[in-house]
Amino acid sequence: MKDSLTNFDVYVLARELSGASRVSKIVRIPGGYKLKWRPVPDLLYIGGSLLIPTSYVIEADRPDNLAILSRKLLSNARVVAVEQLNFDRILEIRTEKGSIIFELFSQGNVILTDPEGTVVYATLQREWSSRTIRRGLPYQTPPAPTLRPGIDFETFTSVLTGRDVVRSLVRGGIPPVYAEEVAHRAGVDPTAKIASLSDADLRKIYDALLSVFHDLDHPKPTVYYSEDGGIEDITVFPVVRYSDLQAKSFPTLSEALDQITPSILNTLQQPTGQGKKRDRGDIVELWKRQLEEARKELEQLEEMINVAYANSHLLLQAMELAKAGKEPPNSVGPFRLKSWGKKELVLEFTRQ
Repeated sequence: MKDSLTNFDVYVLARELSGASRVSKIVRIPGGYKLKWRPVPDLLYIGGSLLIPTSYVIEADRPDNLAILSRKLLSNARVVAVEQLNFDRILEIRTEKGSIIFELFSQGNVILTDPEGTVVYATLQREWSSRTIRRGLPYQTPPAPTLRPGIDFETFTSVLTGRDVVRSLVRGGIPPVYAEEVAHRAGVDPTAKIASLSDADLRKIYDALLSVFHDLDHPKPTVYYSEDGGIEDITVFPVVRYSDLQAKSFPTLSEALDQITPSILNTLQQPTGQGKKRDRGDIVELWKRQLEEARKELEQLEEMINVAYANSHLLLQAMELAKAGKEPPNSVGPFRLKSWGKKELVLEFTRQ
C-alpha cells in the first residue's frame, strides 16, 4: 500500500488544493493531524509522510501544542497560496497570518511560521548540516532536487554521472517509479551505465524526462490494485511498472489518495470502546497542564526581553562586528553565538 508521497504527488496536490479560501484549525487525530479548511476537504497528515485530502469524518483527539497554537495563530486566516516548495516533498499553506508547512520526508515535520517566514513552532526542532529548524529562526528548506521542471540539457547531463540510468535519475530527485518510466519512454536499458551511453541516448532520456514533467501538468491519477484487491500504489499518471495490474483512474489525485484512508485509519486508530466519552476531569487537567506550560514559556520570553534590553549595547556591538565581517564574541551575557554573517547574527538565549 502507498505509505508516502513523492515530490510528484505534492506537485499535483498543491494545484488541486489551490481552491482553499480559509483555514479553520488543526486538530490532533490518532497517528497525526487533520487540517480543517474551507471549502476543500480536510487534509490528513499521517505518519510524517502522507497528506491525504479526505471526505471521511474522523474524530479529533485531545489537543496538543500544535493544535492549540494553530488555532490561536491561524484560525479563520485567509489562504493566500498553496505551493510546493523546491519541487520537493514540502507543501506550504500560506495565509495572511502565517504559514503551515508540511515536510513529508525523514521523520516528517509540521511547521508554523509568522507572515515574515520566522518559525513559531515545529513538531521537530533540529539542526542539520544544511539548515536549522528552530523557533525564532527563518524557515529554511533543504537543498532542492537537481532534476526539476525547466532544467536544461547541459545541467541534465552533468547530473547523470557515475551510475546507471535509473539510479542517476533517482539521485537527482526523480521517484523510482517515474525514473523507470523515463527509461521506458526513452527506449534505453534502465540498468545501462551512464558512461556507456551516446549523446543521442542522453538526448532521448532528457526528452523522456521532459515528457514526464509535461504529464505532471496534465495528471491522470491512477490507483493500482494487487491480486487480493488491496491497493498496490497510486501514481499521478499511468506508468509502465504496473502495466500488468488492475487499475482505476480518478478525476483528481485527492480522490485517488482518499481510497487508502479507511485502511490507514483502521491501522492507526486505537480501540477506545464504542461510544465511550472522555472524562471531563481528564480534559480539565490537560488544559491546566497546557496553561502552565504556556505560562512558563511566557516567563522565559519576558526574561529574555529584559536581559536583551540590559545587554542591548553589547548586542549592538556584536551586530556591528558581524556587519563589518569581523567575528563577534562567542557570548554576550546569556546569549550564545550560534552563527554569524554580514547579513545575519544568530544568538541562542540560555537561562542563567
